[in-house]
Amino acid sequence: MTRRRLPGLGIVLLGFSLGAVAFLAGVWVGYVKPDYTLLDPLSEKAGLILKLPPALRPLGIFINNLLAATLTYVLTILLILPGLSVVGLNGYIVGTALKYAVDVKDLNLTVALLLIIPHGVLEIPAFWRVSVLA
Repeated sequence: MTRRRLPGLGIVLLGFSLGAVAFLAGVWVGYVKPDYTLLDPLSEKAGLILKLPPALRPLGIFINNLLAATLTYVLTILLILPGLSVVGLNGYIVGTALKYAVDVKDLNLTVALLLIIPHGVLEIPAFWRVSVLA
């Protein structure tokens, strides 16, 4: 029995590797040189979601994440650099949020990380699945 190889799997793995490097670099820069003004629009967006009835909040979060994922995916397919820039900016915002949680909210870095990590548990496999099927 021969193994069936997915076409372009090497390119997908390269893309994920580049994305991971861009994201982690963004997290590091955001933590070392945070810009807390970037968190204001996120607070506004979170406020809009919190105004929804509790039963509709997951839908609001889903729509927001779907739009962000679609933008990132389309930009990465069309032009690699803008897509990586979006991923790097997302990492920068995560790093800034971590620094804010540690410095301003007085959270332990481990606790802050544990609060953020579950966010990607569903997103990363979803991106992977869409990339492999595309």
